Amino acid sequence: MFPTTDSNLCAQSLVEQVLSLYALGAIRGCRLHHRGLNDTYKVEGSQGDTYFLRIYRANWRSREEIETEIAILLHLACEKASVSIPVSRKDGQVITPLDCAEGWRWAALFTCAPGKEVASADAYNDELAGLYGEAVATIHTAADSFKGRGLRPALGLAELLERPLQLLTSAIAHRPEDAAYVNGLGDLLRHQIQGMADLEIGFCHGDFHGWNACERNGTFMFYDFDCCGWGYRAYDLAVFPWAFAIGAPAKLDDGWTIAKPEDVGIDGTRLCAIAERLKVTNANVHGVVIVRGGKLVFEQYFAGYDEPWGGSSGRYEFDATTLHDLRSVTKSIISLLLGIALDRNLIASLDEPITKYFPEYADVKAPGWDKITLRHLLKMSSGLQWDENLPWNDKNDEWHLVNDADPLRYVF
Repeated sequence: MFPTTDSNLCAQSLVEQVLSLYALGAIRGCRLHHRGLNDTYKVEGSQGDTYFLRIYRANWRSREEIETEIAILLHLACEKASVSIPVSRKDGQVITPLDCAEGWRWAALFTCAPGKEVASADAYNDELAGLYGEAVATIHTAADSFKGRGLRPALGLAELLERPLQLLTSAIAHRPEDAAYVNGLGDLLRHQIQGMADLEIGFCHGDFHGWNACERNGTFMFYDFDCCGWGYRAYDLAVFPWAFAIGAPAKLDDGWTIAKPEDVGIDGTRLCAIAERLKVTNANVHGVVIVRGGKLVFEQYFAGYDEPWGGSSGRYEFDATTLHDLRSVTKSIISLLLGIALDRNLIASLDEPITKYFPEYADVKAPGWDKITLRHLLKMSSGLQWDENLPWNDKNDEWHLVNDADPLRYVF
């Protein structure tokens, strides 16, 4: 068998071989819901009940670590904390081993959290953050009485800083300046955290962003405790606001419908990784904006070099309100508009001469203009003589586009 790193499990086989072990009744549907560190399948019963089947990735969590996660969830539920809980099989077991191509994987079924996910991109405000913090505190308090084994990764400096730092710097070792910057940032963070002697240590969810909680009637229910462990509780609180900040589009009341990447089938974590890579590599990308299905799902801006129209060249900070000198970007827009016009029969053909659309310039057009078509302009093959590399005066063709009262007359 060819070696496999990760496999996609057949949903129908999960119904037949795994879900049949539970007292769920008839299964109306089972489909892959999310693919991340683990694979999550949405399971729908015939009575409208919904569950989520998590398939842990091979070599990601040991059985003992998963059993600790299950035990703490059951403890939290007994303490009346609002969490999604694991569902037991008919034989009382909670974890199902799966012999897959890449090795042993583990399956566990969880109840569905009712309500709406908290992390809609336009939802963040101080009131919500306060309520969320109170709900997180109930989880922390309820976990303090847990007496089971804490076989989970420690959420301290080694896990949250040192290990990621080592992985990152080894990946960019061939870029010494970038590696030095990252190591310097690591030194700064380490110094600041070590200087906070009063940071509380205890059980943490480990990934308390708003996409791991649903809200209904003012009550939060938390789920996906896969990253849980014992460590800095301040980290749990910090995750909530930065999850909104990284790549979340700004709400400007400009007509755009804002959604999170996962709503349109995009992995938001990878998008954030792209943004961070652009920062580290000094790629001089001013902004990344992603729209899918008519929804704005990702928007992040950076500082970079620019030559703004009418301004001095240099390094500028960019944001959602920064105007850009578009220049050749408009070629793509024009080609889209011509395609629409052609589709709607507003123009007969791309082989029509340009002069047909500018009869008012018939008195000044140069010889040969009648042979230049829309297609020539779209392909940038019109043959016009044009020079923008001259000094900024009336000898430079671009100068006339800015300063002439009738730039089209100059072109013709």
